Amino acid sequence: MDQLSDDELYRKYRLGHRLAFDELYTRFRQPLFNYVRRSVRADRVDEIYQDIWLKVVASAKTYNDRGKFRQWIFTCAHNLIVDEYRKNSKAEYVTLPDLATKENPSDAAVSKSIQQALNELPMEQRQAFHLRHELGCSVSDIAQIQDCPIESTKSRLRYAYSKLKTQLKDLKP
Repeated sequence: MDQLSDDELYRKYRLGHRLAFDELYTRFRQPLFNYVRRSVRADRVDEIYQDIWLKVVASAKTYNDRGKFRQWIFTCAHNLIVDEYRKNSKAEYVTLPDLATKENPSDAAVSKSIQQALNELPMEQRQAFHLRHELGCSVSDIAQIQDCPIESTKSRLRYAYSKLKTQLKDLKP
């Protein structure tokens, strides 16, 4: 199963192959969870994450098989996150794992500065940044996930880079 594409796995799952779903879940478990975790309040992460997988299961019969499962699942996640923001406009962000080590305690300060800079980005810019850098999505994939024109996606990424560069210019490598 591990040599099949995401789209082939979802097709097999839709035909009743349980192991295909297990493989999809294994592939997307961590990147999808991280995407949600960095986008919503800590107390809502698990519920939204589960809602995404429930949508994957519920949509098996009606899914429009266009060969873009990865985009589709992150679009589902994006839409649920946007719904969450609409319900609760007061955002609280989860911090990145503490990078401090006994050998280099200054890593904690760097990690905190980076997380603070990311949290200060508008939601759409922050999500675009995470999709690009954590998940390796292309600009066109991000545009489809966020349901916006490619030029808007490029602008979101450009503004995110610019703001992060400005806010983090004093950090030493």
